[in-house]
Amino acid sequence: MRNLLLFVCLFELLAAQTDDVDCYTYCESCLTTAQEIESILKKYTAESRRDVVEKLVSGAVCGTAPFHKNGQLSKENMKTSCKYLFDVHHEEFRTALLGREAERLDIAL
Repeated sequence: MRNLLLFVCLFELLAAQTDDVDCYTYCESCLTTAQEIESILKKYTAESRRDVVEKLVSGAVCGTAPFHKNGQLSKENMKTSCKYLFDVHHEEFRTALLGREAERLDIAL
């Protein structure tokens, strides 16, 4: 999943960006967001996964991701880029995260 999220983020670097956030901040924000999503999803069962995914892609993860770990970048710029990524790529993130649920179901059957 992390590879898919990084691909979306790298694609975003080629597209238009907001004026106050540079490419490096987008990359770091995306990586931190992907790590946070993985750690959150590990805590939930398949039954509650859909609800959790919907909450995550609404941008809620942007408020909980540990952006403070990277002291070189502004926490506010990291949050701004995280929210921008979800605003622009909401459906891609949703499809990718829910797609993992279907893959696990096929393995279980």
